[in-house]
Order: sequence, then structure tokens, then C-alpha cells
Amino acid sequence: MEWFSWRIVQFTSQLQRTRSSQQHQSSGNIPSISVTNADGIPAVPEGTVIALENLAHEFEELANTCLLVLHLEVRVQCFYYLLPRGSSRFNTNSQDPDPKVMELSRVLTSIDEAMTSSLQPRKSKYVFEGLGHLIAKILMSSSQFLDTIDESGIHRMCRNIFTMQQTLTNITMAREVALDHANHYFQLFYLTPEDILNRVLETGPEFSELEYMNAFQLIHRSQPQTDPSAIQRHLQRLSDILGEVGVTV
Repeated sequence: MEWFSWRIVQFTSQLQRTRSSQQHQSSGNIPSISVTNADGIPAVPEGTVIALENLAHEFEELANTCLLVLHLEVRVQCFYYLLPRGSSRFNTNSQDPDPKVMELSRVLTSIDEAMTSSLQPRKSKYVFEGLGHLIAKILMSSSQFLDTIDESGIHRMCRNIFTMQQTLTNITMAREVALDHANHYFQLFYLTPEDILNRVLETGPEFSELEYMNAFQLIHRSQPQTDPSAIQRHLQRLSDILGEVGVTV
């Protein structure tokens, strides 16, 4: 559509040159019996030229809209495949990434292959730009929907992140640092709440308060033998520490 818009612009430019040439001939009283210019393009009313210019603009806008839809489509696909549907238990012993993650990887790769043959590199970059950050946020926020998580579940989440990082790196040819951030987040689940609090106190917060809260709550759900009141103490201590350092990521 963008190509078609460009061709219409070229055509209207030729028509405008034709009109200018004919007007110049008329003003100079140069006799002419031809109804076409040297390129064989017939003279057309000014209204037709304006209508063609408007049509070219509409096709350009439609091309931009289609590009925006592609930009949104890949993000909708990420939400569809990565967002948990209800609560779930993450204590599988499988060594493979989640089937939904593998399917999303195939979908994104297919979209990239289809666009490579039809879109300019800068437009393909626009479609996938920032996708790593979105995927990282979706995966990190999924912790609040997990009933429990054990060591094998942590391993699997890290494999999910690694799979998506490989996929996006192959598409964008750049490392997605945001997914490194997500990997660091799931490394928290190897620690106790006390260890996490000490790390925040010593090095400052790496994640937002809500992300730390979700981590504490999932750790608490995964260890039912712990004191039920411990989670409130940990959350209060977290709030106190973040208030002291005065930083919320």
C-alpha cells in the first residue's frame, strides 16, 4: 500500500507538470491543438489531481495503520500465550520449556519470516521493538498466579525466559536485557525472604515493591509449614527498608 501511494504521488506530480506546462502555453498565447503532454498524459481537471493526492494520503495512512496493527498483534500474542489462565501449580519435573512458550516462539519466528520479505528493516524493528520488556513483565507478573513453585519450577521458568531471549535475539539481532532482569527475578525464589530483605538492604532494590511482594507471597505459599504471620512481618520489613532507601524501581 505504501508503494501504491508512492506511485500515485508520482503520477499526480506528472499531471501537475502537465497542467503547469499547458497554463504556461496559454499565458504565452502559444497555439496548441494537443490534448496530451510530451509524455502522452492527457490533461485533467485540477479536481482530479486533488482527488488523487487525497487518495495517495489515504493509502499512506492505511499502510501506517497496518504497521501499527502488526505492532499490536505480536503483543497480543504474547499476552495470549504467556498469561496464566487461573491459578496453577509450578512443580513439574519436565526439562523442556512450557508448550505455550514454545508455541509463542514459533509464532513470533513465523511473523518475522513473513515480514522480512515484505517490510523494510526499520519497520520490522518497529514491530518487535520493546517486546523483550513486555515479555519480561508478563513472566514476572505471572508469579502472583502460581499456587506454589519449587526448584524444578524455578528451573523451568528460567528455561522459558532463555527460550524467549533466544527467539528475540534471532529476530532483533540484539540481546534483550529486560529478559536478563526477569531471570534475576526468578533467581530470588532460591532465597529465603530474610535473604532477599538483606540483599535489598545492602545493595538497594532491583525490583518494584509489588514484585517483591509477589515473590514473598509465592515463597510463603510454597512453604506451608512456615509461620502464617511471617508473611506480614516480611512485607512490613520490606516496606520499611524501601522507605529508608527512598527508592522504588
